[in-house]
Amino acid sequence: MPDAVLPDMNLRHLRYFVALAEELHFGRAAARLGISQPPLSEQIAALEAALGTRLFQRTRREVALTSSGRTLYEEAVKLLLHAGRVREVMAGARAGYAGQLYLGCVPSSLLGALPAILGPHRGRIGNLEVRVTEGHTGGSWRRCATAGWTRASSGSTSRTRRW
Repeated sequence: MPDAVLPDMNLRHLRYFVALAEELHFGRAAARLGISQPPLSEQIAALEAALGTRLFQRTRREVALTSSGRTLYEEAVKLLLHAGRVREVMAGARAGYAGQLYLGCVPSSLLGALPAILGPHRGRIGNLEVRVTEGHTGGSWRRCATAGWTRASSGSTSRTRRW
């Protein structure tokens, strides 16, 4: 359970840390984050306290990452990218691009119609698993009925039906 390990660390701490690690200047990092410098300094100090290690060497003229800071930077960047991916996946789920989509089609549609239909959605599919079953029209309709599908298409017509 992550909260039990580091209860005082959150994504905001990591975003602040990454900004400072990339800028190596409190003023520029604070400006990049749209905050003032004192809250940034407080959050970095809180993160260091939560982790039990210094992440930056500070002098009056420069800020540099420590060995622990370099290690955390690599992991924090990965984690923040993954957190962004979670947002994208959930946006896809809200838009209906999650779960499973079962498609039954005749062999000829595998080369023409199916790629044309699915192609525009390729970048938006997210966590949608697409399963394609090839078959001839009569068999496909029977499989639809057996599988409990609610929508089927044959040629240029399409039917919605509770099986």
